[in-house]
Amino acid sequence: MIKFVKARPVKKIQRTREYSATPTRPGLTKKRKIPLKTVWIIFICCTLLYGGFLLFKSTLLNKDYVITKVQYYVKDVKMYNDPALYKEISADIKQENYNVVRFQKNDLLAKLQMNYPFIKDMKITFVADNVVRVQLVFRKPELVIRNQSTKFGVFRGHVFPLLSGNALGKDVRILDLPGYLSGQWAMTGFFFRQSADTLIQQLDLIYQWFPNLDRVEYLPWGERTIVYVNNHRIYLNNLGDISQQISSYMLLKKYYPETVNLSEIDVGSLEKDKLIVRK
Repeated sequence: MIKFVKARPVKKIQRTREYSATPTRPGLTKKRKIPLKTVWIIFICCTLLYGGFLLFKSTLLNKDYVITKVQYYVKDVKMYNDPALYKEISADIKQENYNVVRFQKNDLLAKLQMNYPFIKDMKITFVADNVVRVQLVFRKPELVIRNQSTKFGVFRGHVFPLLSGNALGKDVRILDLPGYLSGQWAMTGFFFRQSADTLIQQLDLIYQWFPNLDRVEYLPWGERTIVYVNNHRIYLNNLGDISQQISSYMLLKKYYPETVNLSEIDVGSLEKDKLIVRK
């Protein structure tokens, strides 16, 4: 039996396809916008870098800031006129850039204070092309030692010469040395057994009890002090109790009428309350 196949209608299948709003092509990526904030940051950084370069060029690289001449205030030189000090300062800063020197000022000051501890501060000012002016601030010596016509200042145990005409030691208490000592060598081992601080405290006590004294003389290495007052020479032992020795003298003066006729009074050589006197 023969059957005939009846043809069926073909149903067309429709496929859906998504399309983007912006057509793209193979190998083409989407462009991204740079935020405005990032643009400003980049602009500011570039401006700062360029400004820093200009500043660096106008200062550190500018030959006008290279120091070739150093000036000093006249009043500073009159206060302490030591050529070695000013020569050392000039040698440290000449041929250096002013801005570098200004940045390293504290290091330069610390170096100077190793040999000159009485220098309190140092100021460096740019005054003209290649020229700076240095100003020094000094501390007063704690004591002035006079050896005939030569004077020495004492500051924190450091002994330094005071050249003639220097005003640094003006109005500072003076301690004389005996006439047989002379020269710089007299200062060698000066505070071997007696520290500078102790000697200064003792001197303050002497000036307090003898406000009208003529002068005070110190015998180094013997640790004896001679107070010249009212035609007396009063001998004190610096290794003993100075206040107790002065009290002994005051008692002698009070209860011994002949004290005014004595030329020498030694209150430090013997035991407590025992004195040596000489007319």
